[in-house]
Amino acid sequence: MARQECLCVVSHVCQAWRDLILGNPLLWQTFSNINHSPEWTREQLRRSGSVPLDIDIPICYLGLVSHEPSWEPILSQLTRIRSMKISWSPELVSHDLS
Repeated sequence: MARQECLCVVSHVCQAWRDLILGNPLLWQTFSNINHSPEWTREQLRRSGSVPLDIDIPICYLGLVSHEPSWEPILSQLTRIRSMKISWSPELVSHDLS
């Protein structure tokens, strides 16, 4: 489960936890395994306020980023990016490179 998904689950425990989680931009500054709609990505950006962002970009096949439309809102915030990690798994890369 991605960090943002865990935050959403915990935010449903009670109103006090929800207020704490939704009101703390530092909890929303890390973006990893982006696989949601661009609208959800924009909501995460809104929740992160103006804090620096940490981005994890998974490369899935033939060097292309999966879910490219979901990355567009993040890339519009380039001045806020503090760190960016690019990762890939060999089993996700096509073996037919001819």
